[in-house]
Amino acid sequence: FGYMALLADFQWGFDIQAVTNVDILFLEREHFRRIFKRFPEECLLIVERLVQMRMKRMEEHMATLLAAQNTHREKSRDT
Repeated sequence: FGYMALLADFQWGFDIQAVTNVDILFLEREHFRRIFKRFPEECLLIVERLVQMRMKRMEEHMATLLAAQNTHREKSRDT
């Protein structure tokens, strides 16, 4: 979570709480940029994957919103 902050400077407006024991990897943007400079080809693949993950989530959210809108319209027609 919060991986997009590696790519752009913005504040993450959410908190997260684990419901089980977890191990967390914390990587600051500056460290990520140093790794990027050292391994540019590999980092480009990582960035591509991060963007793909984000796009998939956006598509899923859009589908959920459209389904909810359609359900609301159908209920409105029935009344």
